[in-house]
This record gives sequence, structure tokens and C-alpha cells, in this order.
Amino acid sequence: MKAERRHELQQNVLDTELAKGIEWLKRNGVRLAAAILIVVAIVLGAVYLVNQSRQQAAAEQAAYYDMLMYPSTGGIEERITQLRTVAEGDDDTLAAYASVTIGDTRMIELALQWPDLSDTARDEKLTDAASWYQRVLDQHRDETVPVALAHYGLGRVAEYRRDFAAAEKAYSEVRQMQASLQGQPVFYLAEAALQRIPQIREPVALATTRPAAPPVLTPEGDPNAPLPEAPAAETAPAVEEAPAVEEAPAAEEAPATEAPAVEEAPADEAPAAETAPADEQDANAPPTPQG
Repeated sequence: MKAERRHELQQNVLDTELAKGIEWLKRNGVRLAAAILIVVAIVLGAVYLVNQSRQQAAAEQAAYYDMLMYPSTGGIEERITQLRTVAEGDDDTLAAYASVTIGDTRMIELALQWPDLSDTARDEKLTDAASWYQRVLDQHRDETVPVALAHYGLGRVAEYRRDFAAAEKAYSEVRQMQASLQGQPVFYLAEAALQRIPQIREPVALATTRPAAPPVLTPEGDPNAPLPEAPAAETAPAVEEAPAVEEAPAAEEAPATEAPAVEEAPADEAPAAETAPADEQDANAPPTPQG
């Protein structure tokens, strides 16, 4: 009897609680349904946003790799415009890499156009490249490899400006990240740059005049001692005589051509001079001196 009574009491309590629950649902059912719908909507919205973010990240990644593999034919400025879109996207990793790539593109452009640029134009390109490297350090500090690449890029900018102290500091930042850069080329590039800077820090001095002749010192500093004789000049080796040129064989004389004898014209006999009379001859002759 007691067990049956206990069972009835439990049954009554259960019925009472069920009745209260049903009554509560009747009063608050609409509110409960609305709350459930709100929770479901929030969950579905979160799933949708996650999927959209993943799709957008995949699209940005694909666009970034397409730009790397298939450069734009519109020139450097169009390439930078495309990279800027990725750099301003929501994917931190891609944004960091795209920012570094923009800085590297500016540095490549500077190297190719260096002879044709003015000092002002060179400085503008260096400033633009440095701003994109610094953007990685300011906005994507958790991206290890892009951060190392940004430090290396800032070191290159400082080298172009011959600020070797700043360049060493930037390359040293990469060296300090060695533990997290195992196998990354940027670490070895920074090490090579640190070894290069001491060699290029000081400009090479070029001689502007001929060096002066070394002073002639007397033996043991004695001013009265005779000066050492200058070494005899080496005699230049005799020039070998050129072999005599062989004489050309004498040309054979051509046979003389005998000219035909010219017939002598008969000489006209001149008239005999008339003999002057003896008296005239004696008159014209000089006088004979006397004894």
C-alpha cells in the first residue's frame, strides 16, 4: 500500500509539472519560437560569412598567384594597381606578401631606370618602396616571412641612400629571426648583405696626380756621404737587321734598231774668195818692228 501510495504521489507530481510546463508554453511559446529562430539565423549567418570569407580569400589568392605567374602587359603601374587590391584585402598573409611585392617592384623599376632618373625621382621611388615595406611591419607583424622580407627591403632602400647604419640595423633584424627562418632565402641574403656593407661603406679613393718620386736617403743619414749610384739602365737588345732584299734580275736589253742612213745632200761649192791685191794686204798688215 505504501509503495502504491508513493507511486501515486510521484505520478501526481509529474502530472503537475507537465501541466505547468504546458501552461508556460502556452503563455511564452511565441517568444520561445522567436528566440529559436533568431539563434538559428545567427548560426546560419555566421556560416555564410565564413564561407564568403573563405571564397574571397581563395579568389584573392588565385588573383595574386596569377599576377605572379602571368605579369600584366600594361606595365609596372598596372601591375602595382592589381597588387594594391590584394594588399588591401582581408587575407593578412596575402596582403603582407602583396605589400612586399609592391616594394620589390618599385626597387626593380628604380634599378632599371636609374641612369635616366633625376635625384628627386629616385628619392620618390625609394620612399614609395619603403612605405610598403613599413606597412608590413605595422599591419602584419604576425606574418614571419613577409616581415623578414620587409626588413630586408628596408635595408636595400637604406643602401641606395648610403645610410649604411640603417641598412645594418635592418639586416640584423632578419638575422635575429633565424630560428623561424630555417631554409628561407631571405636569411642568407641578409647575411650576405651584412658581409658586403663593410666593403662598400668607404668610397674607393682614386689618384688624381702622379705619385712623387721617393726621397733619396744617404747611408746612415750622413749628409756628407756620397749618394748611391743609380742603377745602370738596361741596354735594349739590338734590333736584328732585316734580310737584304734580293736584286731583281736585269732586264734584257732590247736589240737596237738601226736607223736608215740619211743620204748626204751634195754640198754646194762655195765661191772662192777673191784675193785682195798685194798693195791692200801690205797696207792692212801691222808694221814690222825695226831691228
